[in-house]
Amino acid sequence: MITSLSSSVRRSRVASLGPLLPLTLIMVACGPRRGVTVGDRDDIVVAAEPSLWKQVQDRVNASLQPRLFGIPNSRAFQVTYQDPLGEEWSGPRHNLQVLLIGEPQDAWVVDALARARGAPSVIPPAPALFELEDVWAREQQVMVLLLPPTDPGHYVIDRLGELSAHYERRYREGVVGRMFAEGTGQAPWDTIMGESGFNVLVPRYYERSKHGDVYLFRKTGTDSLETIRHVTVTWRTPIPQDLQGGGMLRLRRQLAAAHFGSRQTVSRRNILASQTTHQGNITYQLLGMWDNPRSSRGGPTRGPFILRAEICQSQDRMYLLDGWLYAPEQNQHEYMVELESIMNSFRCGSARPYTANR
Repeated sequence: MITSLSSSVRRSRVASLGPLLPLTLIMVACGPRRGVTVGDRDDIVVAAEPSLWKQVQDRVNASLQPRLFGIPNSRAFQVTYQDPLGEEWSGPRHNLQVLLIGEPQDAWVVDALARARGAPSVIPPAPALFELEDVWAREQQVMVLLLPPTDPGHYVIDRLGELSAHYERRYREGVVGRMFAEGTGQAPWDTIMGESGFNVLVPRYYERSKHGDVYLFRKTGTDSLETIRHVTVTWRTPIPQDLQGGGMLRLRRQLAAAHFGSRQTVSRRNILASQTTHQGNITYQLLGMWDNPRSSRGGPTRGPFILRAEICQSQDRMYLLDGWLYAPEQNQHEYMVELESIMNSFRCGSARPYTANR
């Protein structure tokens, strides 16, 4: 479990850090000045001793910056290594997200502990993984991986799964928070959709339209930053039998031809299929790429999509939810999390209403 020392541990007995603790307390008492954060929410600066980094570099990069399925040359996060004893460290240490790897007596660890807002009075004994806030910059989040005295490389590799899940969870929470910072602005739509037997939470800045039993939610970008985020909700009743794979894609082709504004073809060779449950309902999902080789934009266009078939037995309906993205040369990770969050908010039948960040 990752511990947030800046908020959960304040006034317990001070753990021993040997001769370094007095220096730490003196630095805290002086009230360190914090700069402005740099970098994006999907950038992670990793600081570690160079010889250790050589041992774990490939595993750290593979775990913390996984590829986004089906999207060429796209990664969820960007990891940048920095030698914390090098001359350039003073700049990268202001990054919004920093991962410190070291022993309790290492200078970069001691400095972080001294500067963190709400300086912890108890430091977990090594090995440990915990979080600090507002260290070298305001609104900064710093993960600290305290190494054991022996076999530190093995310990780093053992904690990568936990670190990866932590960064993805925090990233998703940030995306959802920004999505609904201005509310949903959809009170009339709550009524309309509720009368149709379902509800889905959509940010205020999405355009909404309804064509029969097809509900469309769309956000387009500016000319200088062209994007399309598109979510469709519709249903079939009674529940059809040919749901999986080809049946779902046939329904999607019909929706694209009638409502997407352009044809979208899908190669079945590059699709990730899964089955799960959502709010107790069996749900089939297809994740892949759509393609339009004859786009009106002067060339071929393509992008990722999420397609779900959710079985609502109480209504004898199969709901089809589709979210697709067109965002060339842009951060597709954030947009795909946004589309997925909208689709995750879907409720059918008598399921309780959804609220953001729940």
